[in-house]
Amino acid sequence: MSDIYNFPGNLKDHCIYEEELKKELRSYVREPGVERGRLSESVHTPEAILGFVQRMHQIYMRMQSGVKRDCEYILELCHTVVDALLILCEELTKNMHLSLVSL
Repeated sequence: MSDIYNFPGNLKDHCIYEEELKKELRSYVREPGVERGRLSESVHTPEAILGFVQRMHQIYMRMQSGVKRDCEYILELCHTVVDALLILCEELTKNMHLSLVSL
């Protein structure tokens, strides 16, 4: 999913970029206060998740490229999508449990 957040180029430039991105991501996730809580935004359906990814990509494509900025978009996107998927699974599990209880 993170590959939608980098501008294409030749293979050599891409490999150099990927190495810089890896170092920046590693540094970013080790920063104090990087832990995130649950989402307040309601991205709780497959359609909402897809819409969020599309909106983030549109915003990203209008901005100037840079490794640090790409890092921020990658982490925001991944955090939101993973949390949304967890919420979706929790809701499905809760509904399934309620269905089984009512049998």
